[in-house]
Amino acid sequence: MNLPRRTYYYKPKHKPSDEALVDRIADICLEFPRYGYRRVTEQLQREGWIINHKKIARIMRENNWSCVPRKKRWIVTTNSNHGLSIYPNLITDLTPITVNQLWVADITYIRTLRCFVYLAVILDAFSKKGDRVRLVKTLRHKARPWRITHGHLLQTPRARLHPPFRPWCPVCLW
Repeated sequence: MNLPRRTYYYKPKHKPSDEALVDRIADICLEFPRYGYRRVTEQLQREGWIINHKKIARIMRENNWSCVPRKKRWIVTTNSNHGLSIYPNLITDLTPITVNQLWVADITYIRTLRCFVYLAVILDAFSKKGDRVRLVKTLRHKARPWRITHGHLLQTPRARLHPPFRPWCPVCLW
């Protein structure tokens, strides 16, 4: 018979039908609607299926079983729809060449485990040194985080503070 010996001992691997695979993928997609093809592949491999991720992706694409994307959740921290006056940026063409020539202010929020805290900073634009830094739990204070006056903030009487306290409203010397 001139056949190799391994032909006698060869046992073909039992491949499950694609119908069973498609049914199982459908069950996983219904049970876990946020699973993509990677997670479905991992789940099937944990269950003992010997399957490639490309085949899972093809079956999911053909049956339009894409995962449901998560809704992005974030807290809105800026209210731009207000009736307050917004002052223009007066220093677009000014480049500071000495210390105490231009001061800028900024308020930002930092998320902690329990809540947001707000960081308020007044910086010298030339040296990038922070003159005043405060961390507060809320922006609704009866008093400001610090008292900003011309004499307290700068040692020169020529300083001018542009109201209100906003990131684009710097303290300028003219």
